Amino acid sequence: MLSNEPYNNKLFGFSGRIKRWDFAKKYILVSVVFLLVSFAGDVWEEVEDVFVLSIFFVVYAGLFFASFGLAVRRLHDFDATGWFSLWSFVPLANIALVVFLFAQNSSPEDQPNRYGLPKNFVG
Repeated sequence: MLSNEPYNNKLFGFSGRIKRWDFAKKYILVSVVFLLVSFAGDVWEEVEDVFVLSIFFVVYAGLFFASFGLAVRRLHDFDATGWFSLWSFVPLANIALVVFLFAQNSSPEDQPNRYGLPKNFVG
């Protein structure tokens, strides 16, 4: 069934499609923020304040949700099911999945697929 949802350019969410370049920009942004938060967590390592720890947990959960959603929408862009993103939980397969998501071209660039319309679709 063809979705009428337009190209999804948001950071969070699981529906729609995302092109390779937009995926790369957003995935790198999420990775850099994750590293910065990890370094900040090392600084606050001695602190056992529940409030600070809960803030880190919320930030990590948001980053996980964003990266998982990006992977699902990238898979949708070449007409693959988002369930393949579960490979990100398997050691070594997660690296192969990220390389695949960065390398794979979109399936028909100018046509909609079952997950929605491509970016700049005219039709």
